[in-house]
Amino acid sequence: MKELSCGAVVPNCDAKFTAASESEIMSQVADHARRVHGTDDVPPEVAEKVRLNIRETA
Repeated sequence: MKELSCGAVVPNCDAKFTAASESEIMSQVADHARRVHGTDDVPPEVAEKVRLNIRETA
């Protein structure tokens, strides 16, 4: 499993995502960015920061 804390990318956001793959995390992040942060398109530099902060869970 993989996990991401949105706060690692967007300060003060406490959302957390867990999924089996990076692509599933990215899908969850895109939906969250749209709903919570008002971002229709995740810029490439933000997507890269997201990828760099995805961690393996035990």
